[in-house]
Amino acid sequence: MTEPHKRLLLAGYPKSGNTWCGYILCHLLGARYVDLHRPQDPPTANRRVQKLVGWGEGGQDRPLFAKTHALPDRVDGLWDYDARALIVRDPRDAAVSAYFYYYYNLKQGTPDDPTLHPYRRDQEYRQFKRNLWTVMTEWPEHTRAWLQIDGIRVIRYEDLVADTVGTLVRFFDDLGWEMPVDRIEASAGHFTFDRLSEGREPGQADQSAFFRKGVIGDHRNHFGPLDRLVTTLKVPRDLRRRFFADAGGT
Repeated sequence: MTEPHKRLLLAGYPKSGNTWCGYILCHLLGARYVDLHRPQDPPTANRRVQKLVGWGEGGQDRPLFAKTHALPDRVDGLWDYDARALIVRDPRDAAVSAYFYYYYNLKQGTPDDPTLHPYRRDQEYRQFKRNLWTVMTEWPEHTRAWLQIDGIRVIRYEDLVADTVGTLVRFFDDLGWEMPVDRIEASAGHFTFDRLSEGREPGQADQSAFFRKGVIGDHRNHFGPLDRLVTTLKVPRDLRRRFFADAGGT
């Protein structure tokens, strides 16, 4: 079953679960998958996932799923979609996830010269703080901009982790799009953390992997008093109360 000709856009700040949520939504809709930042590239090197999301199958008459990290005023054809959704993750965890992604994956210099890696050794502390400041500056602007879009549907990453099926049942009910529960259960089962991470359970970290750890609240393992202070100063209270996993902010 598919929703014929539906066009769904999923926005989210980087490292907020956009990719994971997007795989499930695309599979559920039987849609074409398009990353608006890399529209010609496959969504992943994982061939199993490529097949599940129908990468390369074409067909302009199929539904369309698109994902973006951009602000809404940077999205061409924003109002051409049948629905727009925003996935939001506690920015403290997004900051930790982003740091490890950059630390292990965005190398500079030659691979055999670790001294040229920008996140190595004595730079680690400063880079963690710089990354945290960036996320806590950008995340409120990004989140508030999307929340102001008329008709935006919001998915909390923490809800999706805790109850993937229930969260998506409510999402499709809110859209008014038909989506049987058993189909949601089946699609969610294709994209569990252990399958996307090639066998690791949530909490078993591989710092170099795109799907790194799969848990909520990992910032508690990395934040100190200064990090908590920066978060409180940079993120407005209303957003902390709505989107922080502990529902009270720092």
